[in-house]
Parts: sequence; structure tokens; C-alpha cells
Amino acid sequence: MAASRDSDKAIRYSVTTTIGSAEGLVDEYVAWLKDGHVQAVVAAGATNAEVLVLEQASGEPVKTVSTYVFPSRAAFDSYVEKTAPALREDGLKRFGGKDVSFSRTIGTCVFAHST
Repeated sequence: MAASRDSDKAIRYSVTTTIGSAEGLVDEYVAWLKDGHVQAVVAAGATNAEVLVLEQASGEPVKTVSTYVFPSRAAFDSYVEKTAPALREDGLKRFGGKDVSFSRTIGTCVFAHST
């Protein structure tokens, strides 16, 4: 019974990217996100997206977090099946072999509050 209720909850999908110290790599990556990647994820079913550049200690790699909200598990699964493979391939083509690594987290939204 819980599974059917969870399928109706929003899904929050985040990609954390760790970017090394190569000159201009952070700007290149963020520009790629802003110039079409994020819009493609929204067009594929996300209802909200945001990109953060995290604060870090001096000398530490830069981390970004791109977070997308999908209205349901079905919407997220559709994105994963139909759109994500091409977007991931594009990201690897542009940034694979460079000092960039990716990790993904997926969670069900159980509570949200805003003013």
C-alpha cells in the first residue's frame, strides 16, 4: 500500500558534480547547464530546477549541485527512460576525461514548506 502512495509523491533528483582546478572548467560546466541542459530536463518533466555552486575551502575542488523536482515517480521514470541517456552522453562527451566527477541522489519528498 505504501508503494502506491509513494508513487504520487514528488521526486527530487540531484546531481553533484566535483570539478577540479583546470582553468575555466567550472565556468564551462555551469554555462553548459544554463545554456540548455537544465531546460531539457524541465522539458522532459521536471517542474523545477536549480543549480548551486557550493562554497568550499581554499584549494578544494568546486562542487555544484543541480536539483530537479519531478511531480511523480512516473514522470521521473519517463525522464530516466526517454531523455536522461542522451543528456548523460552529452555530459560525458563534453566533460569525460576532464577533472570532473558526478554522483546522483534520488529521493521522495515527504515534507516541504515555503512562505
